[in-house]
Amino acid sequence: MAWPALPRAGRTVVTAGLGAGLVVGALLGLTDPVSRVSGYDWVRCLLIGAVRGGALVAAGYVIVWPLTSRRTRSEVQHEPR
Repeated sequence: MAWPALPRAGRTVVTAGLGAGLVVGALLGLTDPVSRVSGYDWVRCLLIGAVRGGALVAAGYVIVWPLTSRRTRSEVQHEPR
């Protein structure tokens, strides 16, 4: 049995959430006082914050996906062929 494909709306939500997580994480990374020391530290904090934000959104998706996929699978199984 193949895994069900994520619908277009679902892909849009995941992509938007990942993008928002990257941006918010990067901005929060720049609030670190170390980022004001030099250009190198500014870029480092920006990248580390973006990675943390993206990882947080990805972890949230991994937790939420099984809950939403059950509903999607049950709707697909009841469709007439």
